[in-house]
Formats: sequence, C-alpha cells, structure tokens
Amino acid sequence: MEEYNCSDMSQYGLAEPAATVRVHYTEEQTVEDSEDTSDSGESSDSSASSDSGDTSSSSSSSSESEEETTVTVEKDLVLLVGNQNEEGNYYVTMEGSKEVHTLSEDTVDSILNTEISSYWDLAVSPVTVSDITSLDVTYQGQTNTIVRNTEETTDEDGNTTQTITYTWNGEEVDKTEASTLYSAATSMSAQSKDRSLEKTGEDEIVVVMHTADGDYTVSYSPYDSSFYYAEDLQGVPSLINKNNVNNLIDAYLTVIGEK
Repeated sequence: MEEYNCSDMSQYGLAEPAATVRVHYTEEQTVEDSEDTSDSGESSDSSASSDSGDTSSSSSSSSESEEETTVTVEKDLVLLVGNQNEEGNYYVTMEGSKEVHTLSEDTVDSILNTEISSYWDLAVSPVTVSDITSLDVTYQGQTNTIVRNTEETTDEDGNTTQTITYTWNGEEVDKTEASTLYSAATSMSAQSKDRSLEKTGEDEIVVVMHTADGDYTVSYSPYDSSFYYAEDLQGVPSLINKNNVNNLIDAYLTVIGEK
C-alpha cells in the first residue's frame, strides 16, 4: 500500500485518472425475512403491562419467525488508474476509497489492452439444475418434456426432507438418467466465443429450460467436424465441443428409452 488515508489524490494522478475500469457483476446474498405473528390485541396489552413495569408479558405475547431468502444483488467495482512511479508501477485506488495502492505495468496493461472477449463467461446456460422445473428437448423433429418434481415433507419433529423425481409423459423415469440429462444441459460450456462466427447448419438439438424466472432456449447446430455452433443468452456466437453435445444427445435418448 502506498498511502492509507490519502487527502490529495492529485499527487498520484488519481483526481483525474488516466483510466477507469468498471466491473459490473451480480452477487447472491442470503437475507432473513422476519414475520411478526403477534396479535394486535395482545400487543396493546403487553404495551400496557410494560408501562406498569411488567416486562415478562411483553416478551411472551409476540413471536417472530424468520425465513432465509436468496436474492441477486447487482454491484459495481470501479478501479481508478493514475500516474506511474519511478519503478514504472501505476498508482491505483478503488472509487470512493482513500487508500492508494500500486499495480505493476504488466498487470495494468493486461487489464487495459486485452480483448473484451477474454472476459466473456464461457458458460452457455445461465441456470443450474435446481433452477429448472422442466426441460423441453427437440431432436429429429420430435419434442419431449422431462419434468423435475420437488416434494417436501416435514416429520413430527419439524425435520424437512426433499424428494426429487423426474417424469416424462406422466410416467416416472430413472432419476440418475434424468439428472444426467439436466446436468448436461446446464453445464454446457463453450470452447470459444467470437462475434464473427456464423451459423452454417440447421439446428440438430434444441433445449428449452423452464424456470420460475422465465424460459431459456439454447440451440445446437453442426459447425465443422469438431464443433457445434450455439449462441449464449446474450446472443454471442459460441463453439461447443462436439463430444459435449453428443453427450447431451445420448443422455436425452437414454431418458426416453431410445438408446
């Protein structure tokens, strides 16, 4: 660290930075939802009791239940890049901070002079298996829906057990085979992404992932002898290893009993 509590950023070239790097990202956070189950009449009684010095009735007249909820929070991280020192390192600080640090010239150059495609997430699917309620798969002109069913039961001691089953055409299918299909669909990752890529063939397999937040569709078409072409949900063309798509097709055919 160059300086812990800087009062004059201009001496480091950070009052008017030479470069600003802004990173926008999302973060999953767990929050507690509190539900007050107290009765309004009881609240009035406990208030009166509290005024008279009896605090025990106040604590017993209301109850509060807490439930954890996961929310997605959008955040920004802003790095300011200033002057170089005698060693060639750059002065940097986070926006809103008074701390001044240094980064090597190579590190700063790698941030500022790297193609934006180097920062793209290679994932094709934005969801996880637990997000999906059902999966539509279209292959060789036929569409089938495999549903993921979740049932929770609570015993007399308050312990909750979750049971997951998969169904196709209203009939339960092998859980391991179905979960393999779901995993193949959600874990698909691109070998590379490039906006200059163009689709060269017809879709061979189309997967629609239904979630509580919406539906996500990914189509795969042959590109060459080694890759399939697909587009991620931002519309960025991607090349997918042929073996991974073949695994997806095999998993699907296994579930519907055609392999």
